[in-house]
Amino acid sequence: MKKTLLSLTTAAALAASLMSATPAHAATWYQVNPTRACQQQYGGGVFGASHYKWSPDGLYCYGLSFPFALTWIGTLDKHRVYSYCRAKYGNRADAKVGAGWRLPESAWWCVVR
Repeated sequence: MKKTLLSLTTAAALAASLMSATPAHAATWYQVNPTRACQQQYGGGVFGASHYKWSPDGLYCYGLSFPFALTWIGTLDKHRVYSYCRAKYGNRADAKVGAGWRLPESAWWCVVR
């Protein structure tokens, strides 16, 4: 009886400590598709996104124009990515650069808490 009571008390204490160590609002990370973010920020004329400098803030949006030329539409900096994340995932979303990014096009993530 004493062993059972001790085991139940130990199990309850362990469960309580684990629950208090687990964050109540774990974040979910969604990778940003730069082309989709450009389309949301600049409208339907966007054809794609690429980088003009090797930095997450060095992304630009481009479109196609007649006669078959690429047209610079605008940049995709942290403020525009933040706006995209808020529009797509709500007010709890934030824009973050993922650790260890290799290409500027895959550096941005929407973090929802």
